[in-house]
Formats: sequence, C-alpha cells, structure tokens
Amino acid sequence: MSATTNAERLKLTVAEEVRVLLARRRLSGVKLAELIGRSQVYVSRRLRGEVAFDVEDGSHDRSVTDQLTSRNTMLYDGEVTNRKLTAPQAARRIRVQLRTWWAYVSRSQAPPPDGREEVSNRAWWYTSTVDQWMATRPGRGAPGQPRRRAG
Repeated sequence: MSATTNAERLKLTVAEEVRVLLARRRLSGVKLAELIGRSQVYVSRRLRGEVAFDVEDGSHDRSVTDQLTSRNTMLYDGEVTNRKLTAPQAARRIRVQLRTWWAYVSRSQAPPPDGREEVSNRAWWYTSTVDQWMATRPGRGAPGQPRRRAG
C-alpha cells in the first residue's frame, strides 16, 4: 500500500469522524465554519474529504477540535447543554405558560437570566441553567411524576 493511499484513507476517515461529531452535537457545517472563523466553503471541502483537516484548522484560539469538545460552544459529552434559551423556550422546556415563567423570574423563584442579547436586550438562559434549576426546584417531585396531594 502506498503512502498516498494511506494519507487519502486517513483524510476521509477524519472527515467522517468530524461529520459524526457534528451530527451528534446537532451542528451544521455552516455553524462549525462560524465557530472556527472560516468560510462555509473552507469547512465543506474538508467535510467532504477533498482537503485534509489540520488539527489546528481555524483561527488561533478557535480550532476545530476545541470547538467540538468545548463546553463554551454548546458541546459537552455529546449533549447540547449550553444552548441559549429565550423566555418562551425556557417556559416550554419546563412545561409552563410564558407568564408563569416570567412570574417565577420576577419573584426570584427561577434563575436570573444568564445574559441579554446586545441589540434587542432579550433575556436568555443556558439550557444547563434551566435544567439544573428544574432538578433542584423545591416543591416538585421527580421529573414526570405527579405532585403529591396534601391530606
């Protein structure tokens, strides 16, 4: 087997593994391009195996490997844990009406927003923040279990 054949096989294998990681994390090639500061065409050629991925592909501080394993880019152990949720999304996630969610927030019964959008000033929460709050929320049974009735 020639070195060219091995190099070609490795290039295709790495491209396949990156596609698998993207699928597991529900990310598109477009989003990966945005995260690493490269063009969509640049990423697409590598995902198709036309050009080999370099371990340090991307800008100095945003390599492909960093983006596919970093908690700060919504990725952690194959789960999307740090996706930003708007108030309506957070309310749907915990299965309450939007006005109930805002009531919880205003009474400090729900976590304060993790941040605000720069232009619209909309509040947002990470999914991990909402999930952690739900897991430790007082007065609730286990998720999916009915509340205990008094008496």
